[in-house]
Amino acid sequence: MKPSLPGSYFDDIYRRDPDPWRFATSDYEAAKYQATLDALTRPRYGRAFEIGCSIGVLTRQLATRCDALLAVDVSPLALEQATARNADLPQVSFARMAIPNESPSGTFDLIVMSEVGYYLSMPDLELAADTCRALLNPGGELVLVHYIRETDYPLTGDETHDFLLRREGFSVQADEYGGDYRLSVLKRTG
Repeated sequence: MKPSLPGSYFDDIYRRDPDPWRFATSDYEAAKYQATLDALTRPRYGRAFEIGCSIGVLTRQLATRCDALLAVDVSPLALEQATARNADLPQVSFARMAIPNESPSGTFDLIVMSEVGYYLSMPDLELAADTCRALLNPGGELVLVHYIRETDYPLTGDETHDFLLRREGFSVQADEYGGDYRLSVLKRTG
């Protein structure tokens, strides 16, 4: 079993290229972000949490639907860009955080985990799932979006989604494929 990728892995990537996955320029990413926003079941959310915000492109779009949005990433280099990109949005705050070993205080109506879960080992994904459930208000949504083609990450996108879709305490609202990615929406039960 592969261990979770460390924060230094991402810092090395961002040192080589400030937008290594072309989040700001890729048509694929733009379409995926639009599908993510379209999958949200509410027009507006009180408090939201974005795990792995990277350079803040999706963050900016999510912010239009949230009264307050906490966006976190393990890489300070990515967070610098995200903070600058969203500096004009007072409802957005940023923090350096390594999920699942660290988590914010309070609860949320929405948690977005886009392109993050497969960087974790299975034990860490299990902890992340428990953390997300504990952080979500009843009826709150967990949105998952992951690339599903071959990678060298600890898990595949499908393994990440299949595991989380089977977790107790969530009901599946949507589970769809969008070409090279999978998008799932889970609602916290109880």
